[in-house]
Amino acid sequence: MGNFQIENGCLKKYTGTDAEAVVPDGITRIGETAFDECRNLVNVCLPESMTSIGRGAFYQCSRLEKIVLPEGLEKIEKELFGYCRALTSITIPGRIARIEKGAFSGCDHLKDIVILDSIKEINQGWRETQPPCKMKLTIHTTPGSYVEWFARENKIRCKLLPS
Repeated sequence: MGNFQIENGCLKKYTGTDAEAVVPDGITRIGETAFDECRNLVNVCLPESMTSIGRGAFYQCSRLEKIVLPEGLEKIEKELFGYCRALTSITIPGRIARIEKGAFSGCDHLKDIVILDSIKEINQGWRETQPPCKMKLTIHTTPGSYVEWFARENKIRCKLLPS
């Protein structure tokens, strides 16, 4: 399928050089490091059929600005968006229960993240930056959630969504 290496419903590797990648309908998984170091990639469109994105799938996609995660996604894997330096905002879908270590490491310009109350655990190393990022991150979440507690415990600015 063009710039996609696909096996049994899993996108194993993206080989394109375009600024936009539209993952075909019917793909349920993206393999580890599938888009690794796609430095031209700015926008990714994922199908709603997707339930799993492997570790480091978008690692070092340094120009990635926009990606909408499908509602069926269940976990934010390790280093998923590591060093996606152009990423400024993202919404975490409601079925995700955990954000793994390094998921947003090096995302120096990430300033807004919407995380709903389905999240039950955020690994302490989820957003490591070197040197520590001066950009102010705001987490948007629901009142009384684990995410609100996590943000306040870690001195991250928190805005509450209407309940």
